[in-house]
Amino acid sequence: MVGHRKLKPDRSIFGPIQPVIVLIIFGLTLVIWDIKTALIVLVAVYLAYFAFTMYAFLRVKNYYFLTAGFFQIMAAVFFTFNKIGPIPLSEDMMRGIVLILLASAVMAGYTLITKKLKWWGREIFELAAQDVEVDPESFTERPKPSGKIIYRREDLFGFARFYEKNLLGLYKRENGTIIFIPVKMNEWANALYNPSYNYKNHSYVAISFDGSVSTFISKKDYLNYKEDLAFDHLTASLTNLHLDFFDWYQGGKEERIKDSIKEVEGNIFT
Repeated sequence: MVGHRKLKPDRSIFGPIQPVIVLIIFGLTLVIWDIKTALIVLVAVYLAYFAFTMYAFLRVKNYYFLTAGFFQIMAAVFFTFNKIGPIPLSEDMMRGIVLILLASAVMAGYTLITKKLKWWGREIFELAAQDVEVDPESFTERPKPSGKIIYRREDLFGFARFYEKNLLGLYKRENGTIIFIPVKMNEWANALYNPSYNYKNHSYVAISFDGSVSTFISKKDYLNYKEDLAFDHLTASLTNLHLDFFDWYQGGKEERIKDSIKEVEGNIFT
């Protein structure tokens, strides 16, 4: 367990606000038009969510996105075919749809509660800072070289896929280098869906095919700590954390990676 937290509390409401936004859209449409139009809009919203969820699944290959997508598509089906919807079906058919919808809601709820779709970037930054002391005015916004390692290239590609699939963050291949970008829960949608997202404005650890390692910590991430930490030590710690993860992956100890991250307990939305 991690004791003293070094990061400031996450005040983001991106996760909890989603159902509220859907209800507001539904309510406004209902007031302005009628129930059938409101349900059509609700169907469109859930289909849009489904499309974004399927994109996320195809991008990171985390199969738990399918449980969320299944609930979203079943919600769209329910709002389409219920007796006041745009295409009403018989009560017998609707009972079947309702049962499937409830089952999908249970699966989606399990996925949410057990943090299967939680992005672990915040926990990575917390772990990196645990043994770092305070040192005001030590921040420098530039990548720092962190030595060289020896590895098999196929292991690096495998670790990159593991990194994304388990939602530690995203990776990018560029100029003979794999860049590992930790992603926090309040940033994942921007990182995943924004076509102008530039990893160079965010913290990362880069491992080149020749074994060179470099690390960059963004000013935004650095200022997210409660105190000004010793920057060189923090950079080295974030580097070593990723290299430890890579070593564990190469040794077939993937569960050790997950266990170390989950020692930093956070709620499902942060």
